[in-house]
Amino acid sequence: MPDRMGWRNMRRMQASSRLCERILYKASRM
Repeated sequence: MPDRMGWRNMRRMQASSRLCERILYKASRM
């Protein structure tokens, strides 16, 4: 069962979304 792969992908997606949120926050503050 490729569970580890899916979990890793989920973590990657979460990190990416978090980074996007940070950039959006910075842009809105400027």
